[in-house]
Amino acid sequence: MSVDYYHLSGVTLEPGSVIKAGNWGRVFRQAQWTHNLAIKEMALEEARLHRFPHRPSRLHSAFVFIDLMEARNFRQGTAGFQHHVLYRVSLVDPTAPWHVTDTRLSAPVGALRSDWADIYWMDFNPATIAVPGIPDWIAATNPNIQQREMITLSDLRIEEVLA
Repeated sequence: MSVDYYHLSGVTLEPGSVIKAGNWGRVFRQAQWTHNLAIKEMALEEARLHRFPHRPSRLHSAFVFIDLMEARNFRQGTAGFQHHVLYRVSLVDPTAPWHVTDTRLSAPVGALRSDWADIYWMDFNPATIAVPGIPDWIAATNPNIQQREMITLSDLRIEEVLA
């Protein structure tokens, strides 16, 4: 039995198409330091390499949402994604390494801190882990909305075009 995941793409694809893991990294490596997210991505990769080497690199992974409503909320509320196509996808290799986090933690949020990137890689649950400044930030933004993303080294198979 396969588990449903959801993926946003600026490219129109048909059911059965495969999205290769690492596409974001390919785009990012081509742009290098001219990419507007270069400093953020390098901070995340530095934290992963030094303190969370067991996690898959964002630059080699595919990104999926684990909940349809969270995928729709992300598309609606994140600049640059409003016109992306939403797909229901499956993992080509369900055994590939993965990590689930809140996509909002992929950038500095909450209290000013130098270790902000570590929070993205932690097994973070705001209900059980106290990270100074983060619960206050979540409460101030919208405590009822999650934006969980899973990064996986698996390729993705398009199962259905949702819109």
